[in-house]
Amino acid sequence: MLVKLEFAPSARSTVGLEWEIMLADPASGDLVGRAPELLAALEAASEDERHTVTGELLTNTIEVTSGIGDSVGHAVDDIANAIAAVRAATDPAGIELLSAGSHPFASGTTRRSPTRPGTTPSSSAPSGGGGT
Repeated sequence: MLVKLEFAPSARSTVGLEWEIMLADPASGDLVGRAPELLAALEAASEDERHTVTGELLTNTIEVTSGIGDSVGHAVDDIANAIAAVRAATDPAGIELLSAGSHPFASGTTRRSPTRPGTTPSSSAPSGGGGT
């Protein structure tokens, strides 16, 4: 027996990007938990933009996201604008930006969650999460 499945029509495919960015001391390369001091202004400034700048699990990380793009180039432009906004806040504060799967020498005991002060990723990560 042949069963016909009907699917709802959808618009053309879209793309969105997100990028977690580590905050670091430019002299030592160590992570710095300074996201909370930067985020209020960055989040408010991105409210009317296509991109967003928000906090992440750890205080040494900021997340930037694109709007919904019609092309990869559109989403990349949004991310570039978000990074420019972040740089406008981090450069005067003496904070460098890093991006990698994980920091090469950061200790799990020095990373802090803004939502659970005094915890480390291993004790505050949601079930199934790596907490990096």
